[in-house]
Amino acid sequence: KRQYNKINNIVKNKYSNKEDISRPKLVKVRHQGAGRKGHGNRYNGFLLHKIISDGECGDPAAKIGKKHCPVLTISSLTKALSEHFNRSFSWAWVKKTVDSLGYSMQKNKKMDQRGESHVDREHQFKTIDQVRFAALYALDVAQNDGHPLLEAPKEGWTIEQQRIIQGLDPVLSLDSIAKLPVGKFARAGQRLRPVGQPLHVNDHDFCDNKVTPYAIFDIGRNFGMIFLGHHDTAEFAVDNLERWWLNYGKRQYSEAKTIHLLMDCGGSNSYRSRVFKLRLARFVEGKNFKIEAHHYPPGTSKYNPIEHRMFPHCSRALQGQILLSEQCIQELLSDAKTNVGSLGLRVKAFIVDKEYCLGLKVPDCDFAKINVTYKAPIDAQLPQESSKWNYSICGIV
Repeated sequence: KRQYNKINNIVKNKYSNKEDISRPKLVKVRHQGAGRKGHGNRYNGFLLHKIISDGECGDPAAKIGKKHCPVLTISSLTKALSEHFNRSFSWAWVKKTVDSLGYSMQKNKKMDQRGESHVDREHQFKTIDQVRFAALYALDVAQNDGHPLLEAPKEGWTIEQQRIIQGLDPVLSLDSIAKLPVGKFARAGQRLRPVGQPLHVNDHDFCDNKVTPYAIFDIGRNFGMIFLGHHDTAEFAVDNLERWWLNYGKRQYSEAKTIHLLMDCGGSNSYRSRVFKLRLARFVEGKNFKIEAHHYPPGTSKYNPIEHRMFPHCSRALQGQILLSEQCIQELLSDAKTNVGSLGLRVKAFIVDKEYCLGLKVPDCDFAKINVTYKAPIDAQLPQESSKWNYSICGIV
């Protein structure tokens, strides 16, 4: 090998010298297009294109000549072509041909909305963004030592937004998490274990004992509370808000005049729920602040800040864990956090033993006593319909 490298270097030095004879030019023996045709020319992919276009949805009845094609994969296409032409095809050639035709293996993408979106959908987002952005700006100022990365609006801040930025009024995002089964049940995710010694769980997921977590997330302070109950009711939601106020909000927001709530349009905190509004009115009664409720339009719950600022970290804390008891769930959820100094996400979980009744109804006489004021979104086209998404509650008349 050394001798070969030595000779190779001598040849390179010889031809690199300009005074020596120039390197001889290579002359092509065959003309363009001569030689044996490859598979790509003889089988130009037309049949592959027909197979894929006929069975794009995984149609098991898609035919290849007299054969049927199962779920379309590179392996199944290779086998089908081999049977059709009675000769062997390589997996690599089929993969290359499929790529050249502009196809690839893809998952389904949730994009098609059921029904038509409301005409005031974007107007409601603008209304919510006034308080949401102010809370995010306050958090950005605290995390970056007074030098925020977010830009303040050119038109300036409103008085309501100034109170949020100064940390006087809270902006809370509310939502419930999927029910958690208690017991030796499998959960998605992995955890470190000795080699060959995985944790054993039940082979079926039939569970009667489930926990319903309800979360309250303070956007401006990046702090969340989770309450573990058994029924996701409107009473449970408002009681958790009152627990948040007694355990945390009363100390942090002693001068609050307004508590802003960002919620979905359905579930226990639905804008249609009479019980929810009545319990909010009783909660505010006798206090020095009011409730400003903002509901996201139908089908847009994924834009609720709690969905992407808190829930992913809670799911990460529970992945691969066996939830043997409610105390175990409480400890795991309390460990959910982000390592961004002292202003990273912090979560506390609590167990609620109170039982709540289902199917409560509020009569018209009691509902009429609620001191509620509805507000239409900014530049709303149908204010009579969309005004139900924004309302302020000051107590009971």
